[in-house]
Amino acid sequence: MSNSVQNFILHSKNIFNIDKYYALSIYSYFIMFSGIILISYSESPSPNVKFALASTLMLSSFFALLAAINCRKFQIPLKYHAFHSFGLLIYASFILYYDFSLYNTLNISTFYLMTYGICDMIFCFQILMMKDKINMNKLIVRMFLGLFVAVCAGFIKSTFHLDESVGFVLVGVLLIITGINLLLIKTILKSFILIDEIIIQTR
Repeated sequence: MSNSVQNFILHSKNIFNIDKYYALSIYSYFIMFSGIILISYSESPSPNVKFALASTLMLSSFFALLAAINCRKFQIPLKYHAFHSFGLLIYASFILYYDFSLYNTLNISTFYLMTYGICDMIFCFQILMMKDKINMNKLIVRMFLGLFVAVCAGFIKSTFHLDESVGFVLVGVLLIITGINLLLIKTILKSFILIDEIIIQTR
């Protein structure tokens, strides 16, 4: 086997062993970048936005999957990252499948954001019920951000036909907020996983 093939296999293995918090940060940044793409194309939308948006979402989905794989010992973080990976992949697939238009892009994006906001609140409630040593302030902030994203996405979905370019900007801002919201989870997940590791060691 040539050195180049061996190096490729080695690097492939390394990327699947990426630190779960590093993978979380990367897929958060990709989500924020997808929001920036929508904002930048709001004044002069073109079919290019379809491929740029889908590409960043698929990359985000991939790193969310890596985060899930590296959290496989911990059920709630595993489900959380796996949900994001699946949701982002579906989001990207719908963007690619449907013909490009402001209406289709906004319709798909707002539906994803509403689903994200609701599921994020459910995730926070799960942690709230199961653990007692979590940073409550950050957890509450995340719950409110999830509610804010879901409500705003619903509002945009019902009104974007009035001005679709403004809808593009608002959806872009919400995607940036979801990326920031994901970065806030790092401290919560570290506390959550640390508690689980202590429980596992004492069994």
